[in-house]
Amino acid sequence: MKQFLNRFDFTSDAVPSLAEMIARVQPNPEFPEKRRPFVLSSLRRIPKWTGRDANTIPFIPPTLRPLLAGMSPTTTGVSGQRLRNVRSDVNFVLAHYNLGGMRQHLAPFTPEVRRLWDRLDDKYEQTVAQSLFPLPIGAQDLPMRCR
Repeated sequence: MKQFLNRFDFTSDAVPSLAEMIARVQPNPEFPEKRRPFVLSSLRRIPKWTGRDANTIPFIPPTLRPLLAGMSPTTTGVSGQRLRNVRSDVNFVLAHYNLGGMRQHLAPFTPEVRRLWDRLDDKYEQTVAQSLFPLPIGAQDLPMRCR
């Protein structure tokens, strides 16, 4: 059985991790040569400042923007200008690889959950269901269990 260790496990396979993006930027000849070392430095700082592994950080706006917004010169030990540069570099990479518009990033529902979801009549019922049930019940390969 698959081990679920963090929230990134419930993300679609199409979403790259921060580590994958670092590996993608490094050898890419289409990426601007002069900017590459600065961008790589910025991307490598994020795991250090957050205390998270780069493999567990989805590289998409709904994850990155709040993560970066929560950083301050006090918590990271760098200047405000350095933080602005990191945000700029992240946005540059998102735009360069056309990831900036990626909003739907969760794994699709399992067939069982999809059948239940389709039986809900309207947005109100869907909103109530989302608040009552944890998000992971819709992840692929996760067995549904009733208590």
